[in-house]
Amino acid sequence: GPVPLARAAAPPAVPAAAPAPAALAATAPAGTGERKVIDDGHVDMGPTLTDGRWRIRIKDGTVSPPVWRELGDTVLHVRDNARITVPDGADHAFLGPAGGSVWLLPQAQQDGIVWPGWNTQHEAVVGGIRGPVTWTLKSVTGPGAFTLFLTGSFGKPQVLFDGTRLPGELDIPLNTHAHGNWAFGAPGVYRLEVAMSATTTGGAPVTDSRTLTVAVGDGTDPGRVTPGGGDGNGDGPGGRLPRTGESWVLPAAVGGLVLLGAGALLVRLGRRRAGRAS
Repeated sequence: GPVPLARAAAPPAVPAAAPAPAALAATAPAGTGERKVIDDGHVDMGPTLTDGRWRIRIKDGTVSPPVWRELGDTVLHVRDNARITVPDGADHAFLGPAGGSVWLLPQAQQDGIVWPGWNTQHEAVVGGIRGPVTWTLKSVTGPGAFTLFLTGSFGKPQVLFDGTRLPGELDIPLNTHAHGNWAFGAPGVYRLEVAMSATTTGGAPVTDSRTLTVAVGDGTDPGRVTPGGGDGNGDGPGGRLPRTGESWVLPAAVGGLVLLGAGALLVRLGRRRAGRAS
C-alpha cells in the first residue's frame, strides 16, 4: 500500500564522519552510451572536473566501486512502492489536495526505492573549485507537479525547488553530500533541466547544463524512455549563469540533511523575474 508520509520523510541519521576527498578517487566515469535504469539504491547528482572539463554527472552507488554516469545515459525509475497519501494540514498543501497521491523519493533511504541526493565531493571539484557550487533548476516537463523539499526535525517541510516557480537556485558548499524529498504529482516521464556553475581556484567561471530523466510509476516502462533532453550545452569552461531578482537564505541548521563535509550547509534559493510568466 501507499507509504505514509511520516515514514517516507523521516530524517536520516547523520554519519559520524565524512570520508576524505582522497577516498573518492576510485570513483571512475562509466562508459559513455552505457544506458542504465536505476530503481533502487543510492545515487547522487553533482559536478565533476575531469581533464579540465566541468560536467554534471550521476554518481551511481548501486555498484561497487561507484561510477559517475552521464545524465544522458541514465533513467531514474520511481516505482509505485514510493506512492504516498498527501496528509491533511497547510504544511503539506504544496503537495496537492489532502488524500491525493504523490510519488515520493524520500529524504531517508528505504529499501526498494531509489535514493537520489546531490554532492560536491568529486576530488577534482574539492581541490579545483573555490566557493560554493550553484545548482539551478531551469525547467521541468512532466505530467504532474514536481517539488524538492527538506523535512526538518519537527516534520515541517522546507521547499528547495518548486516546479511551478522557476528558475530556482541552490548554493552548495564544497565537499557536501545531502538528500531531500523528491515529489512527483502523477505517473509518467519527467525531465528536469539542471545547471551547475562555479569558479575555479584560478578564477575561471565554469558551467554545465544537463537533463535528469525520471520515469514515475509501475505503468511507465523506463526501458522505453530515452534519457536526456537533447542537451549538449558544453562540457568545458563557460560563462557564469546570470542571476537577477530576489534571493534569500535558508538557515544552515536545516534538520534532516545528510552532510558529509566540514561545516554546515548554507542553502540559498534565488528566483529570477526575467523571462518568468506573470
